[in-house]
Amino acid sequence: MIGCSIYDFAAKTPVDRKQLEALANGAGGQESSLGDITVEKWSNVHGQGSGMRAVFVPPRSLVKATLGFTGMMLGTHFVDGATN
Repeated sequence: MIGCSIYDFAAKTPVDRKQLEALANGAGGQESSLGDITVEKWSNVHGQGSGMRAVFVPPRSLVKATLGFTGMMLGTHFVDGATN
């Protein structure tokens, strides 16, 4: 699996959902929350086995020490089909 994530540690609010959906190639997202953390995930956005996610951890989150960050994280991944 190959993936990449970018972080905005200074983010005070999550990225607008409509902006994120524009990057998801029409795939429907699944929004959820874990306490004060919001998570949005999209499956198969760039083909089978790929995904995209957006996680927002508020600056005053009670789990910031456990997660190691606050702010906004955007990430994507895919399964590498290359063979040796």
